[in-house]
Amino acid sequence: MFEIIETGDEKYLQEIVLLAKKLYDGNESVASNNENRLKRIFRLNKPGTKVFLLFQNGTLCGHAAVVPNPIIQHKNYKIATLGFYECIDDPSASFFLLSHAQNYAKQINTDYLVGPLDYATWYDYRFVHPSSTHPVYQEPYNKDYYIAQFENFHFKEIAGYISSITDTPMIDPRREKAKKRLDKIGIKIMNKDFSDEKDLKELYKTECICWSRQFLYIDIPYEEYIIGRAKLPKIVDKDLTFGFYHPEDGLCGFLFGIPDANDPKKETVLLKSIGILPKTELAGLGVYAASLMHEKAFEKGYKKVIHALMRNDNISAATWAKQMPVNKRFSLYGKEI
Repeated sequence: MFEIIETGDEKYLQEIVLLAKKLYDGNESVASNNENRLKRIFRLNKPGTKVFLLFQNGTLCGHAAVVPNPIIQHKNYKIATLGFYECIDDPSASFFLLSHAQNYAKQINTDYLVGPLDYATWYDYRFVHPSSTHPVYQEPYNKDYYIAQFENFHFKEIAGYISSITDTPMIDPRREKAKKRLDKIGIKIMNKDFSDEKDLKELYKTECICWSRQFLYIDIPYEEYIIGRAKLPKIVDKDLTFGFYHPEDGLCGFLFGIPDANDPKKETVLLKSIGILPKTELAGLGVYAASLMHEKAFEKGYKKVIHALMRNDNISAATWAKQMPVNKRFSLYGKEI
């Protein structure tokens, strides 16, 4: 017999951690991340937030969070996000949990569910499709059967993403032409780990502008942003992490090179994020910077570079996909209710 319990605090935190360990064979990283995700839900404290815990005969076997988000724009829908999702491999269990979440979303007068999404794309979202390659650092991590659970509940993919991998440096032939033009403008590329508070504040402003064109994007306050970015200096390879500076406008872009902490051989580095301000004069900066990162990564002894989480219809994704094999695929889902 299934039962849903709503929680508004951390009373069931230990059971949530134990469920993660059960589902992911004792994986401490997933358990810790789920603990942090629950705490973030309560920290954000958005009106109308509900966390649903699914119990079977007194044992926690799934959970999900529904958060109304009137800021997200998608086809004039009134959107609620469905995130913080875990469930045992049982169609009856997932149907019971998703039905309860959907009914609540209807009750609060939203008409569209987007998931998996922990309120905003700054946080955990997307499912990764089954793959023979190991999960890389900071990559979405979920059970393979979650995709079937969503699709069987009539969710449809609304955005697809890929990551690409190469074991040889990809040097774009347009690189030198771009460099000459950028040099003429006066663009400077500097190694940065963004450990300085001034650098972080400048990065925050630049990221907000860069990501503003991203699907389902919303702003978050600096105080929330810094919680996620505070560990950046500890995880990047400073030799492969750049700030791009315009002579008049200051920081106009960035690139994060992050070693894959999940690679036991320490031979893989992630081109985790690259953002360029949407200015015509900066065209080619992304091409040049990514090529430079590849070159330096292999010079340092890395044997693989992964371009992490690019949207399928992204121009850069299409360009790199011609040169680099797809490593993994990811999906974000939506459902009209």
